[in-house]
Amino acid sequence: NTALMLAVQGGHHDIVKVLLQAKGIDVRGAIDEALDRGLTDIIKTLLDVPEFSLDEKGAFNSLMRAARFGKSEAVRTILNHGKFDINAKDDDGRTALAHSLRNPYRSTDAAEALLQIPGINVNSVDNSGTTILMLALRHQDAPSLIETISRLANTSDINAKDADGRTALMHALAASRGSSEVLKMLVAVEGIDYNCVDADGQTPLMEAAKSGPVGIVELLLELGGTDINSTDKQGKTALAHAISKSRADTFDALLTADAISISADYTTSEGLNYLSLAAQSGNAARIQSVLQLAQFDVNARDMYGRTALAYAAKSGSYDAVEALLEIEGVDIHCVDEQGTTLLMSAAGSGKVEMVSRFLRGGLGANINAKDENGQTALAHAVSSRSRGVVMALLGVEGIDYNCVDNRSRTPLMMAAEGGFPGIVDELLALEEIKINFRDDEGLTAMAYAVSNRPGYRIFKTLLNVDSISADYTTSEGLTFLMLAADSGSATIVRSVLQLAQFDVNARDIHGRTALAHATKSGFYDVVKALLEVEGIDVHCVDEWGTTLLMSASR
Repeated sequence: NTALMLAVQGGHHDIVKVLLQAKGIDVRGAIDEALDRGLTDIIKTLLDVPEFSLDEKGAFNSLMRAARFGKSEAVRTILNHGKFDINAKDDDGRTALAHSLRNPYRSTDAAEALLQIPGINVNSVDNSGTTILMLALRHQDAPSLIETISRLANTSDINAKDADGRTALMHALAASRGSSEVLKMLVAVEGIDYNCVDADGQTPLMEAAKSGPVGIVELLLELGGTDINSTDKQGKTALAHAISKSRADTFDALLTADAISISADYTTSEGLNYLSLAAQSGNAARIQSVLQLAQFDVNARDMYGRTALAYAAKSGSYDAVEALLEIEGVDIHCVDEQGTTLLMSAAGSGKVEMVSRFLRGGLGANINAKDENGQTALAHAVSSRSRGVVMALLGVEGIDYNCVDNRSRTPLMMAAEGGFPGIVDELLALEEIKINFRDDEGLTAMAYAVSNRPGYRIFKTLLNVDSISADYTTSEGLTFLMLAADSGSATIVRSVLQLAQFDVNARDIHGRTALAHATKSGFYDVVKALLEVEGIDVHCVDEWGTTLLMSASR
């Protein structure tokens, strides 16, 4: 950045004028900065510099840069100071007009100015297949602009697709913010395909069902011949999308279509039926509505072995779970392909009410069941951060609160690692809690607390039942001091130093000291705290030859 460029970036027109008094000053970079920011007054001042020319090398020119910001005055200023091929393309195949429309949050003034130029090409297509009309349709708040481009564009290309297989109609639906005015204009074009499919197999109706206003869904349904039952590459119909997104009004609108086909045997490519999709959304009202459509097998499983009830539990919605529990014959003991029980899902959601409901239903009998990761419902509860759920599970007779997962981590370790002091307090209150277990990496609960920046309170709590030893190391040779250095907390580092006589220059299996760990992580306050220790080695080199200065400069 030159001084002139910095002045432009700050919008300091007066400073720009002063700097331009210097002889031989280069304004090229400053012009680009001003164009990027739409600073018309500064642009005009810079263009008045004697002997400066807009003759440029390279495909991306100043007109495109000015158009990109969206200000018509900047575009006109550039056009008045240079000769441009108005339809020239950059390396991505984009013209100035395309650049003026690319950002849907920018003004369309520049585009409107360019459209007044005789010979402007509104049929250009960039390298990704995006047409000018597709870009214009992103600006739903500018219907007159879209109408102008639609009128000038070649309507034979109305069904052209971009690299994602999306037509102008699909772009319009994706950008829709509530008004159907533009869509009515578009579907009136002769030959438009309103059953087109994109690269994901999705139709305009599916796009509208997912996110469009219900009025747009109704508009598409009024067009005779709209395929309401087609499926995308995920096997989802428009109705499936509406159910997944909990679109009540869209759901109701789709059900009014005479051609709609609803079957209890329908499933997506992953095996979810309409009931499972409703349960997945966590919407109890949608579940009850879907149950009125067909005789569903409430215990049907998808390819992952999950039932509708499993999805409801996973969603965290108590009402959705309750709606399914009212169905006669629903299986509350189902286990999916990953070994996840309903109680685990409920515990993982952090919802005490749901956990209590399942415990009343008898799921506490298998409280210590493990999933494929070796985690029990209690482990899932710890991960959810819910002290209430942990307390509810600890009240179940026979619960194993010293259980270990596939990495040999106990619930106490997980709580210390996550920085959940309330849960740590609940676990430490248990008479037979094991505090010195080591996981597969040789880490204890204390080690997790020391290595966790927000874990200072847990660290202090654990000191009431455990101690810090200078001889302790993990499987990689990390001492408590190294772990504290990795935490980024100078407070923890200083506390650890007071608790034992550490060899401050001890090395892990990679030859790194505590100071090397702090330096590598970029923790200045920790480095400063360690440098206060007498005898600290600042010349240490690890097994890869990395010095402290090398680590600091990265």
